[in-house]
Parts: sequence; structure tokens; C-alpha cells
Amino acid sequence: MIALGAAAGSAVAQDPALIPASGTLGDKCNFITGEFDFDCVPLYVGYLIQIVFAMSGGFALMEILKGGYQIGMGGLTGDKEGGKKRVTWALIGLALCILSFVIVDFAISTLLLGPVAL
Repeated sequence: MIALGAAAGSAVAQDPALIPASGTLGDKCNFITGEFDFDCVPLYVGYLIQIVFAMSGGFALMEILKGGYQIGMGGLTGDKEGGKKRVTWALIGLALCILSFVIVDFAISTLLLGPVAL
């Protein structure tokens, strides 16, 4: 199980660092040279929120895999219901995570760009 967690951790699409690998966010925010102002705060908060949601999505994936293993081994242990519940709650959690990401992303983009006329 530990090897599975290590393998899944290396498959993350983005680098979970507190400062982006490039050192820049947007046009004016450069963490390497120290050139940033208050306009960088929402960008940085949005970056941190992306990291948190990526980690929670990875956790949900691990729980889905663990539940699938529990269902698969349920024939031997007699605990298929526990695996089904784990997968169900992991999928519900993943759906809530995606929904909250969409809401937060919309709120941050609205703060940065202003209201968009439809």
C-alpha cells in the first residue's frame, strides 16, 4: 500500500510547492526577484487553492483505489459493503471537491477580472 501511495504521488501533474517552479505568477509577480505588489495576493491565493484541491483529489483517488481493493478482497473477508461505502463516499467527496473548486475559481476570477457581462 505504501508503494502504491509513492507511485501515485509521482503522477501528480503539478508541483506542490508553495512558490511556483518558474518563480512567477502572472505578468507582474516574480517571487525570485521580489517584484510583486498587492495585485499578486489573489493570484497567489488562487495558486495555493489549486494545490489544496489537487491534493484532495489525489486523496479521493487513493480512497477509491482502497475501496476497490476492499471490494475485490470482500469475497475472502466478507466486507464488500465496507468497500462499496468507501467508494461511494470517495466519489461524493471528489464531486464536492470539483464543485467547490469551480465555485472558488469563479469567485477568484471575478475578483481579478470583475463581473463578466453575459
